[in-house]
Amino acid sequence: MVNTFSLHSDNLKDVINSTSSVLKKGGVIIYPTDTIYGIGCDALNSKSVDKIFTIKERDITKPMLMLINNQQMLSNFVNDVSTYANKIITKYWPGSVTLIFQANNSVPKNLISEDGKIAFRWTNNHFCNSIIETIGNPLISTSANISGQNSSNNFSELLKLFSSKVDLLIEGPTNSNISSTIIDTTISPPKILRQGDLFIDFELL
Repeated sequence: MVNTFSLHSDNLKDVINSTSSVLKKGGVIIYPTDTIYGIGCDALNSKSVDKIFTIKERDITKPMLMLINNQQMLSNFVNDVSTYANKIITKYWPGSVTLIFQANNSVPKNLISEDGKIAFRWTNNHFCNSIIETIGNPLISTSANISGQNSSNNFSELLKLFSSKVDLLIEGPTNSNISSTIIDTTISPPKILRQGDLFIDFELL
């Protein structure tokens, strides 16, 4: 039977440690974020990343975003951050906006789009940031659904759908039923590819 946790302030440290242990062993988790529930793994464990593609029945040409918890982590994977991107980062990170960059040569192939791009978000969620800090790598974050189907913030539904497919499910608060806003910063001006929880007016940057 799959392991589950219900996240509370009094068990936060224990859940962080247990979740990090699962991820370090190559496990896949369902977890709460500052937007919706996500499916995740250690982003630098290629086998685990491939497993998520299989679980979600996701097209491998559509890479998944990574959560980070500081800007230094971004610089490990991205060489060029445009002036526009820096302004967005300064104003909206951490938060519910995902930014697309041109990946550098160190990024694993299954994290990069066919045109060499990669997506990051600095989450505003203490639990997620603590997990990232503990495992020392970015955390894959893709909506907890089968590709093409609606995502759900109902933990009972997620348990029923994924209990036989993942290693750990964590129940906890999410801030929204809406995914993050996605912005491509590799072009000028940047382009909003998906309007999500956050509205951005580029003229005000």
